[in-house]
Amino acid sequence: MKCRIFLASATAALLSLASAPASATGEPVPNPGWAGLEIAGPQAQSVEGSWRPSKVECPVLHNPDHQPSFAVWVGLGGAERVNKAGDTEPLIKAGTVTVCLAGIAFHQLVYEWIDRTGAHGETLGGVDANARISARIEHVKDAKGKWTYRFDVTKNGESVEIPPVAISRDKGRATSSKEWIVERPHRAEWLGYGSPNCRDVLPDFGSITIHRGPGGTGTWKQWKITDDSSEPSSSPVLAAPATKPSDSDVTVIHKAKGSEHICSKVSISKSSSAAGQAR
Repeated sequence: MKCRIFLASATAALLSLASAPASATGEPVPNPGWAGLEIAGPQAQSVEGSWRPSKVECPVLHNPDHQPSFAVWVGLGGAERVNKAGDTEPLIKAGTVTVCLAGIAFHQLVYEWIDRTGAHGETLGGVDANARISARIEHVKDAKGKWTYRFDVTKNGESVEIPPVAISRDKGRATSSKEWIVERPHRAEWLGYGSPNCRDVLPDFGSITIHRGPGGTGTWKQWKITDDSSEPSSSPVLAAPATKPSDSDVTVIHKAKGSEHICSKVSISKSSSAAGQAR
């Protein structure tokens, strides 16, 4: 089954992240969707991390159409613009998505990649809140000499089969960044909600710690989730890192659920609906 919730930031959000300035004071940079750590460097060929989905307090909402959700993932790429058209390099990630339905939290294991053709991904089955998730992504050559992104994902120590991902025009160039992220998704266009600022509330996950592997050399940047992307500096903080970039763990603390943004339904033609589903 195609994964829809995890296709949260999509290409437009990646472009905004790519151009966001680093904080001169070392403080986390406000962002409507990401909280966690990014390390940008010349040789980001692999990334790894492990975590538990976390117990969640699902809020009672006034709008029954809203589905509070968040994602936890490790990823490679997506931070650097690579051509004059403004296309970013691919972003490849694996993680978990938690969705609140009728006050109950459901956790799914997922993987996703976003390239110049859009976003693609699948769910890999449900997990419980105490499950130990481990994910590693490597950019390697296969037996035929073709460059692919290879996944090594386990659930409670048991391997989960994920086919390698091949990116069009991949000539072996390393991605420029690696990430350990807790994400607040936005309601995707395929649902009929077109605004990137239309986001569901962030359920209370307490704290989530991602035990990360070697960061390598590079420039670090931390992110914190703010409620209003139009005024991030004065907007309430919903989630933020509680660890230093040099620490071996990335811990993100939940601070507030955020407002229930009014999401206006938009009219979608068959052609645009199909395009939305591809993303």
